[in-house]
Amino acid sequence: MLGDELCSGRYAVTFRSEPVETSLDASRYLLGAHRSGRLPEAMMGTMSRRGHLHHLELWRDDATQPDGPWPWLLTRLGYELTGTWETGRRWALGDSYLVLESGSDHVPGRAQRLRSGMNHLALWAGSRAEVDALVRDAPQHGWSLLFADRHPHAGGPHHYAAFLEDDAGFEVELVAEDPPTAD
Repeated sequence: MLGDELCSGRYAVTFRSEPVETSLDASRYLLGAHRSGRLPEAMMGTMSRRGHLHHLELWRDDATQPDGPWPWLLTRLGYELTGTWETGRRWALGDSYLVLESGSDHVPGRAQRLRSGMNHLALWAGSRAEVDALVRDAPQHGWSLLFADRHPHAGGPHHYAAFLEDDAGFEVELVAEDPPTAD
């Protein structure tokens, strides 16, 4: 095809020459190449978005704060702040986005992840080293490590991830993209 092969998510893509270091770089490269016309529309068409996350909206007491657990984490994962308004903020990565909102219908209080509703949000977080760096820095930004006695394999022996909880009770799972090893 065109040159070096790269895997981005579940898609293997071939590029002409630019080195791509991480899957986050790969996603940005794909979008940039598509927007600039270097990636044919036909190629983008083969990557169906069916079933992929479009957006997620989290209601938080502090949704409009420029700092705190979620702005820090989303920035570290490559999201960009793309919108702000009186009661919320929008963070985008590729063609999906996450909204932090505290509108007039919001009922303040801690999230109850063990009740009916969303238990946690799982996000790809890069390599094992990138997951480890997030875990190392997370406490300074309002996150606590869950299941510390089983970390980084709380999801099973072949699943490398960090489970973090913010000060409002929301849980996020940061999943490493590295292939499992025979431990």
